[in-house]
Amino acid sequence: MAGGADWQPHARRRGGHVARPAQPLSRCSRRTCAAGLQADRDGRTGGRRRHLVPPHGGAIPHPRRRGRMVPVGASRPDALRCGGIRPQPDRRGPLSLARPAGKNAIGHDPRGPSRRTGAADGGETLGLGTAMDTRPVRDSFVSRGSVGLTPRQRQILRLLCEGKANKEIARELDIGVGTVKQHLVGLFKRLNVRNRSMAVSRGLSLLAAPDARAEQTDLDTALTDTDWLQQRTLARRPCVVLSLALPDAAPAELRTALQRALAARAFDARALLIPRDQGLGDLLFGVRRSSENDLLAAAALLSNLCQDARAAAPTGPDQLRVAIDAGMAVVSKDRRGAWTGEAVATPAVARTRHLLQQTADGELSLGAGARDLLRAFGAAPAATARKPLPLCDLPRLFLLPSRSRASLVGRDHEWARLNAALTPGAAGRVIRLEGERGMGKSSLCQAALSHCQSLGGRGLYLRTLPDAGGAPFRDAVSGAPVGLEQAIDALSAPIAGQPDLLVIDDLHLLPRPTATRVLAQASPAAARGRVVLLSGVRSAPAGAAHRADDADRAEPIRLRRLPDAAIRRLIDDLAAAADTPPDPEIRRHICRQAAGVPFFAVELARASGDELPLPLLAVIAARLDGFELDWRMLQTLAETATSRHHLAGLSEDLGQPLAQVRDAVSAAVRAGILTGGPGQDGDEPVAFRHPLIRRAVATLGI
Repeated sequence: MAGGADWQPHARRRGGHVARPAQPLSRCSRRTCAAGLQADRDGRTGGRRRHLVPPHGGAIPHPRRRGRMVPVGASRPDALRCGGIRPQPDRRGPLSLARPAGKNAIGHDPRGPSRRTGAADGGETLGLGTAMDTRPVRDSFVSRGSVGLTPRQRQILRLLCEGKANKEIARELDIGVGTVKQHLVGLFKRLNVRNRSMAVSRGLSLLAAPDARAEQTDLDTALTDTDWLQQRTLARRPCVVLSLALPDAAPAELRTALQRALAARAFDARALLIPRDQGLGDLLFGVRRSSENDLLAAAALLSNLCQDARAAAPTGPDQLRVAIDAGMAVVSKDRRGAWTGEAVATPAVARTRHLLQQTADGELSLGAGARDLLRAFGAAPAATARKPLPLCDLPRLFLLPSRSRASLVGRDHEWARLNAALTPGAAGRVIRLEGERGMGKSSLCQAALSHCQSLGGRGLYLRTLPDAGGAPFRDAVSGAPVGLEQAIDALSAPIAGQPDLLVIDDLHLLPRPTATRVLAQASPAAARGRVVLLSGVRSAPAGAAHRADDADRAEPIRLRRLPDAAIRRLIDDLAAAADTPPDPEIRRHICRQAAGVPFFAVELARASGDELPLPLLAVIAARLDGFELDWRMLQTLAETATSRHHLAGLSEDLGQPLAQVRDAVSAAVRAGILTGGPGQDGDEPVAFRHPLIRRAVATLGI
């Protein structure tokens, strides 16, 4: 090819080049294209590959090495001896020749002719209109003004700067992990970075750019927007704080392994992670959604984290310091009770960190709030002690106390049916305990286990744990973890004695496919003579096919609300155990507030002062958040002086159309929270079904 000609890749023939004409080539043939044949004979195209050929100066493709370039004017033997260099992109110029290329490097633009025309100042013009820059390549960043990030990319960049993993970002933005990875690829390209560390370094300065200030201006505008404010509210929610720390002398490998495990475990448990520079960090449970099992989830996560520490170093758990406490948090919620991710404030974090500073290595300290939750939800007395608990004794947190028949008040009919099933020689059966929260299903299961053991039979109590990435069950007698296959094997094991009882409590915490596998073995186990006692069974979805061995074909025992006489007896028993005489006025007040729910009566009797106890708020908040009701409407009803409200007045107070208020009230009526509302004979006044729920809603709102 002539040195002074202007060449471009052949339009149809791979590896061929033709002289650049004044007008684009329209049609050409491989056999009749003399310029392409001559290029093949000269060997400058590397066979059938297309390369960028400069008209003069600069570099040309290597004759043999794919993707390499050699200086123009070099002889063929010199070019063969030359290793060649690879064109590198540089943000100061379109192309730069600097670093040796790898064997898979490609020295041409796979997208074909560039749309850019002209050359940069001081650069050599290529045949495709790009420029050659022989200066060394530096990892220079794009200027702030030239980075145009999408709103989603800015969100992901901000979460990256907060130290969140891909799973946490996906959970935070309610998108898939694969979608996060796709956004990260585009984000890295926009920022001209190669990894997360470079992106975080770039993001710390970029988020302070004018674009970020414009976002803040938009947020300030939104805060003054009435429609925006009506969709958000501040609310109080019970939360559990788990704080962890390692000593300064801990190995770097152990610290890194625990930090990674902590982020992954937090995502699986739906906990909010607050990392710390001096330690591992704090985990907040119950911020996204309230649950009475948050303390149990924190204990399960801690148990799994101790296994991770032991895998990283044999003495890993001995170097870990842990503190758990519970309290109230102020969080930003939308109208349906879901956390908006905009605000969290709680003094429980400071209390837990202060408790952590007083904890020795290899120990767990429990705050007063955590001990109250353990006691309220049936933990053994050894787990609620004030002294620190060695991490090697974590199974004690999952132990349940043994209850006798005398501890059951107002459950004579239900106990008679369980006693008949546990009679030696009786046929096996599957029994399902039903009832709302706080009706005493777990207490009845514990009494059944104690009675079975007193008869000399065999009993196994499996306590279902919230999903924290480990074993789904715990043995309530030993505290040992029990896997899914172990639970299925226990159901299908031969009968060792009479009676033979297997209890599975809180079965609704299992994912539906896992619960289906467990329930499928219940009827075969009963056919072999085993008594299977199930508590907390989730109802099947509408339209689902039922099988004969499913739990809905089991023998149901419905636990209903207790009469006032049973509630008074329960309060008197608590007063006698505390060696305090019962106050008739307080007893009447508790009976009126409890409305027949034994858990409510017990917690109100143990509470001191007018404030609702934390365990009681945890149960009510979990129930309300599970229905996704209109919280602004509930707070309006709870804060007004009158006990019954007309829908027209409620619509005026909320500033919403009457039809929208009717829909919100109807959803609350179906959930059992309100009474009245739209009916066949017109709209009826609305009121809370339970007086304690109205009091709790007023406490949880701000």
